[in-house]
Amino acid sequence: MISNSLYEYIDKESIGSDLICLLCHNPFIDPTVTQCGDTYCRQCIEKYMRNGSHCPSQSCNQLLSTDHLIPPSHNFISILDKLKVRCQLCEKTNINRGTFDEHIKTSCPECILDCPAKNIGCQWFGSRNEHDEHTKTCLYEKLRRMGDILYRVIENQSLDIEKLQKQTEQQTTEIGQLNTQVDQHNAQLERQATELGQQKTKIEQLNTQATELGKQKTEIELQKTEIELQKTQIDLQKTHIQLQKTQIELQKTQIELQKTQIEQLNTQGDQHNAQLERQATEIGQQKTTIELQKAQIEQQKTQIEQQKAQLQQQQIQISDIQSENQTQKNGTASVCKQITILQEEINKLKSTALWFFNIPDNAKWAQNGVTIAGGHGEGSATNQLSGPCGLFVDDDQTVVIADRWNHRIMQWKNGDTTNGQAVAGDNGAGKGLHQLAFPTDVLIDNETDSLIICDRGNRRVVRWSRRSGTTQGELLIDNITCSGLAMDEQRYLYVSDEGKHDVRRYQLDEKNYTLVAGGNGQGDGLNQLNYPTYLFVDRQQNVYVSDHLNYRVMKWNKGAKEGIVVAGGQGKGNALTQLSDHQGIFVDTFGTLYVVDTWNHRVMRWTQGDKKQGTVIVGGNGQGGGANQFQYPIGLSFDRHGNLYVADELNSRVQRFSIE
Repeated sequence: MISNSLYEYIDKESIGSDLICLLCHNPFIDPTVTQCGDTYCRQCIEKYMRNGSHCPSQSCNQLLSTDHLIPPSHNFISILDKLKVRCQLCEKTNINRGTFDEHIKTSCPECILDCPAKNIGCQWFGSRNEHDEHTKTCLYEKLRRMGDILYRVIENQSLDIEKLQKQTEQQTTEIGQLNTQVDQHNAQLERQATELGQQKTKIEQLNTQATELGKQKTEIELQKTEIELQKTQIDLQKTHIQLQKTQIELQKTQIELQKTQIEQLNTQGDQHNAQLERQATEIGQQKTTIELQKAQIEQQKTQIEQQKAQLQQQQIQISDIQSENQTQKNGTASVCKQITILQEEINKLKSTALWFFNIPDNAKWAQNGVTIAGGHGEGSATNQLSGPCGLFVDDDQTVVIADRWNHRIMQWKNGDTTNGQAVAGDNGAGKGLHQLAFPTDVLIDNETDSLIICDRGNRRVVRWSRRSGTTQGELLIDNITCSGLAMDEQRYLYVSDEGKHDVRRYQLDEKNYTLVAGGNGQGDGLNQLNYPTYLFVDRQQNVYVSDHLNYRVMKWNKGAKEGIVVAGGQGKGNALTQLSDHQGIFVDTFGTLYVVDTWNHRVMRWTQGDKKQGTVIVGGNGQGGGANQFQYPIGLSFDRHGNLYVADELNSRVQRFSIE
């Protein structure tokens, strides 16, 4: 803890007596509790014990030692931490005692800091106000940064050199084996040459006996022919040996080339390091593209009937007004205006109707899903999908799906599970407004009867009208590494940015945005995110974020500076307390959270009262293509009846699980 001498309490007279030390008569600093339950400043009680060994309490007066001192309760510290103090360095007031350490560490302009390069010899120290200016001119700091860069370059080059040396050793071993084979062939040739010499001697003996062995002449000729065949075989073996020698020379040449490459790596370290960084970036982008998914915000159940009743009441009012308009021709403009207003209210109610239903905490779903889209293998036909991820279910149970690898948005109407319809894209991957590239999420804006699409590969968000004849979209947001979308009741659009590790809120048709989550760099702090993907926004504009590589789901209350872990956060794994590369999320009005646990091939539920572990509601039966299995599921959604829809990516299908 920061030295307590750096602050002093404000308005001590208003501090309650239960927060005042009975020895120094000041508010507690580092409080501790004795065996009789009285609280004192640790410094005061330890000083007191040096003068006597009995408890200062008159009602106790027992022998006392430091072993009898225990920390106060958490609630006591919480009350004490709320007291206001003044910083004696910068004179800032109204600082909570509990946050004074953070003030000193992060924001006090007069706090004394060492140079970051102190460990390599810089002796400078000074206030935070002077710190940044010093580091700009500090030669030690520049040397430290250059040393870090040089170390990384040398480390990468050492790995390459080690790899090439291993290859050289392997090839040297192969050359030794080839030399052994050559020696064996030479020995074989020598043996054959000896045999030939013996056969020639035999031929000479036969020639001297030719006059006497005329009858054996034919046999001798046959033996000569055999000798010639053996000579031919020897010539072939020599040719084979020559080919092996040529191969050895080629391998020697390859080794020389590799040695030259090592020398080039040593002399061109900076260029090679830059190339490695670009390759690492490309690999990271490819991985991110594979893992990018989103779960659509879907509609709530128990209050949908109330919304329907409101819609019917509004429609009755329209009929009454229209009837009145027929009988009363005067005031036509006023009546039309009222009809228009009521119709706009109906559209607005339709666009938000899915917010108003609840799913019971004890709800169960059929464990065998029914395929309502795709399921005919991976492909681009109208009855197929390829890498489905984000999906959205409208109030008439029409399902729209981000068909990522086909670069299109597919629509399946309720009851038609045979063929879908491409309603956006389907013109190959590209940057044109008539094209999409690896879309990851989609939602329906009923007020404008349009689709809002996360066009991930083009780093943009686009809008496509659902009206017949639409051939291209319009640009809403560009230059954003988007992955997930959400829209609240006020029609604010929320978009996750994986590259900036934050979530942004936009007003439709405007470029300016407000940060609502993250924005403090990549990390696992409560004010940070690590590749955020899919989103959900509740009626209070609280934002739920699928914090992908932190393996947790975060809730950011409206206006909060940091989030709350509501699921996972216990590292990557398959326990009920863990998540593994999760994606889509959904929250009902009870605050119950539903999560697609992608690499565990299951969908989990976290109730509001139990944030430490969840329960599996469907899947969890291993990776596979069965009706009760998933193969890397991505997005999820609910219809107004509470039926669950899951985008099953590598099975190229969407499964519906009926609520029981």
